[in-house]
Amino acid sequence: MTLPVPTARRLAIGLLAGIILLIPRPAAAQCPTWDGLLADESLLDITISAPQMAGLRMWFVYVTPATLGRCTLGDTLFDTASAELSGAQDRHVFWIGTEGPALHLFRLERIYMIQETRRYDMVGSLALDSPATVLNGKPPLTAEALIAFEGPVDFAEPVTIFYEGIMGSVPGEYWFPENLGSDR
Repeated sequence: MTLPVPTARRLAIGLLAGIILLIPRPAAAQCPTWDGLLADESLLDITISAPQMAGLRMWFVYVTPATLGRCTLGDTLFDTASAELSGAQDRHVFWIGTEGPALHLFRLERIYMIQETRRYDMVGSLALDSPATVLNGKPPLTAEALIAFEGPVDFAEPVTIFYEGIMGSVPGEYWFPENLGSDR
């Protein structure tokens, strides 16, 4: 018995689809949750307690590596941000999320980073429409942005990120994710 071509083609396509579904594939990497990033110190939490800025809270995530960047920003925003803020080989981009009643006093240009004796001033920023981050479990955020620093960094050592407020600087120590490797 000879099957008509359209029926044979449908059977072949059905068999091929079934075979493709049965072929084992490597599992896609799961993106960490907000709490997971806090637990492995990939998310820096800085709370400003100066009286005039009480309650302003900032979170930082290093989003230059594609895996962490895509998990934090999503594919489309990561690709757009990479084009906007990348450039130099030693450019380091952080996502920053803020919440708090004193947000009107917050200024991106007051953020800088230090590692050992080297100071890194911000070389670029991009304000984001909230909600921008796609991290599961995040708190309600008032504002989000991307900031970039430039210069060589030792990923085995922490950096200290400072917010320089009216009454002084508020620091937070950030350890880069251990698995940066070739993803950087």
